[in-house]
Amino acid sequence: GGGGGNDEGEDDDEEEDLSDNNGEKSKKRKKKHSIPAPKKGICSASGCTNQIARRGLCVKHGMQVVDSKITSFPLPPPRDGGNVYKKSECVEIAKQYKKGSSQRRLALEAMIYRGYAKNSLKSLYRLLLNDEKGIPIVDDDWRGMGCPSVLSAKEIDEVIERIKREDIRLSSDDDVRQLVLDALKAKGVTDESKLKFSATTVKNYGAIFKSKLSTVYWKNDIESQQQGLV
Repeated sequence: GGGGGNDEGEDDDEEEDLSDNNGEKSKKRKKKHSIPAPKKGICSASGCTNQIARRGLCVKHGMQVVDSKITSFPLPPPRDGGNVYKKSECVEIAKQYKKGSSQRRLALEAMIYRGYAKNSLKSLYRLLLNDEKGIPIVDDDWRGMGCPSVLSAKEIDEVIERIKREDIRLSSDDDVRQLVLDALKAKGVTDESKLKFSATTVKNYGAIFKSKLSTVYWKNDIESQQQGLV
């Protein structure tokens, strides 16, 4: 193979030292470490503007950096004024790009990044494959990542950071609901209908928050469990 640049930023394997013990000159090749060029992107640490990555991680925080091609990829907002695409909508948009193309992949990754599609990349490709086979796309709830559709995974992480930063203690579903409301208002949601969600959604967020936090952040842990925050 040719000696092309290494876009992924992975080091080449170290060259073996092939010299014998009889004093022959070593065949060991001096290896130039391929240091990847800094990537432009968005660090998932809240408020980070560092935007320089090594091996896909922010050099400042060690957090995952999302490629700027993904963060800036143009996507239409979800129909019906919602926060998330229907599955058929996701397929329809992705099919505007050629099968197997980098543009189609970027479109899918951008949907996940913005919280428009609540599933893994692999599952979205499976949806497209089913559509290709003529299997009808059922617009049921996204279940891929266990995240309800009110907040994206990135926004959930920002709530968790806020809880730790402000040392917030949670004791009831109402506390969870308030955190979700604060996060929605912080991203500019003012529509009252979008600021109302079911008790089940609140319990789902309670479960997600709990899975990402130590028990120290939960007042009356046993009582919380009785209320369904498990």
